[in-house]
Amino acid sequence: MQNFINDLIQKNGNTLDLIKDKFSIIGKQLFDACNHTDTTGYNDCAFLSLLVLNYKPKNILEIGTWVGTTSYAMTLTDGDCKVYTCDDSNRFVKLNIEANNRIFTHPKTHSTEFLKRMINDDMAFDMIFNDASLSNEDCELLC
Repeated sequence: MQNFINDLIQKNGNTLDLIKDKFSIIGKQLFDACNHTDTTGYNDCAFLSLLVLNYKPKNILEIGTWVGTTSYAMTLTDGDCKVYTCDDSNRFVKLNIEANNRIFTHPKTHSTEFLKRMINDDMAFDMIFNDASLSNEDCELLC
């Protein structure tokens, strides 16, 4: 895994440094919104950013949003990607930045309901990020 991460950093390091600068500014607001608990840390967000930089997904499905830390980390990397996200206990923090226009939240929505809706809308996703417990039905819907 470390070799994989090192390869991604070597390939995208300069861009990652710019993203870290942007993210450090908004990250403080997000961490403050949840009292610095129960949100994804900087290193994990940097890893997600590297994945998006490398694979360039256009539509990302995110299950388990909370305040939006990972949503913002993924959309800050690419001006085109969109994140469609849900969380039962969503406290998503809407920031006044351009990336906010590419995050489509479904607050107070359970993952099973959300996945059924996405299937009915015939949505296609290039990347899935899960930060929640999935049921067997969720897993079947994802296949």
